[in-house]
Amino acid sequence: QVQEVINPSNEDDLLFEKLQTVDKLFKPVRNTREAALDSASLVNISELGKKKAQALKTDFLRFNAADFCDKVVCFITFVSCT
Repeated sequence: QVQEVINPSNEDDLLFEKLQTVDKLFKPVRNTREAALDSASLVNISELGKKKAQALKTDFLRFNAADFCDKVVCFITFVSCT
């Protein structure tokens, strides 16, 4: 089932559905153990998102997670990173 979730050509956005399910389940978090489970779930989903992004193939180049993260940091901090 993991392959279905990270497959970029899959028309169903299973990763987003998983995120919505986790969000709904952990909305009323009250205890630290629940918060730890919520955090672990988000880490797992983000790892799957990373694998899905890495599986994207274009004719020009392959997705580079490090470059993307650098660009996000520059965008968030409003710093010119050229």
